Amino acid sequence: MFPVVSPAQQKLLDLADHKDRSGSFFVAHIGGTQLIMERGRFYDLNRIHQRVGGRIHLHRIICYQAPDGEFWLGRPYLENVRVTATVEKHFRGPKMYMAKARPKKWRKYFSHRQDLTRIRINEVELLRNPGEAESSSVPPNFTTDNPIYTALMASKLFRKPSTVLPRMKRTFMRLAPREEFPLVGEDPLMNFDPVVNRLLMDRLLAGHSELFPLLRPDKDMDNSP
Repeated sequence: MFPVVSPAQQKLLDLADHKDRSGSFFVAHIGGTQLIMERGRFYDLNRIHQRVGGRIHLHRIICYQAPDGEFWLGRPYLENVRVTATVEKHFRGPKMYMAKARPKKWRKYFSHRQDLTRIRINEVELLRNPGEAESSSVPPNFTTDNPIYTALMASKLFRKPSTVLPRMKRTFMRLAPREEFPLVGEDPLMNFDPVVNRLLMDRLLAGHSELFPLLRPDKDMDNSP
């Protein structure tokens, strides 16, 4: 039996605001909290160290419900669902006032404003299920077929990612020479930017031995008229 769609629901479905109203949702663990998220909506969470306009991947997906009602539960996280989000802005939350009290009229008042980040969910990618054969309609399994994505997925199991990730980035990616700064930026830790990761994946699949394309000008081309 098909669900009955009311006129109000049909009016919302006709809006072209890129929001997902199919009933699909997922629960992501990010910033020390667990949030129920949907595609096309924005959420405020603890400060994320990413530039405004930059893209981030949410790997700690606890559960996911498909538009057809199928529900997937991770143990502890799902490895066949990848979520892409964009950092909208960084801001500070409302001021919270707190106080401490002790005997003999000891009082202390202080305030705090939490650093927050607003992200917008752009895309929810469904990878192939474990044991499912790859075909033209089934995407590859990035968790096992791609070495870069495998290293990124390993970070979700770290107890303290802030202390492990910098060392992992320095050892996994070599420092870029000055000729490669226009591509990866002057900060070697930015080599794990999703845009650069996509470029590295394409180069590995194309059979290139080096991860980064060299941007040095060709001497033969310079000598040519």
